[in-house]
Amino acid sequence: MPLKLKDKYVVIYCVVAFLFISDRLLKWFFSENPNFFWDFFFLTFRFVKNQGIAFGLYFYYPLLLIILCIALIFFAYWLYQSHKNTDIVNVFGVATVIFGTASNFYDRIQYGYVIDYIDIPFFTIINIADILITFGLCIIFINEFFLKKNNIKIL
Repeated sequence: MPLKLKDKYVVIYCVVAFLFISDRLLKWFFSENPNFFWDFFFLTFRFVKNQGIAFGLYFYYPLLLIILCIALIFFAYWLYQSHKNTDIVNVFGVATVIFGTASNFYDRIQYGYVIDYIDIPFFTIINIADILITFGLCIIFINEFFLKKNNIKIL
């Protein structure tokens, strides 16, 4: 029996809220234990202060970063409002962007930097919020430019 639209929303928000809470708990853990590290297969989990933007790119205008975070949240909310009754895929993508941005935005306001903790060798150091943002933007992009154009429904 397929899920009703309302049930799909509940599932989406529960999954994204779980990931948001996991990110916040991991950030709290690593900020309280900055010398802790754990090697897990090819990843290392450790505390890093990210003063820049995504993927370790440096950006020297903290006020502009705050403004960009606020703008991204408002844009994502607008996108959510415009698609909430018609496109569950975009709702999922937007929810991940909003929750991920909100988590990193909280760090930037509270600490002046974003707490990262997943060290991917030869690439960068990220957190779950970064993954949510990137994943959400990819979902929105794929949905808007590939799935909708070909009338493909996945949820």
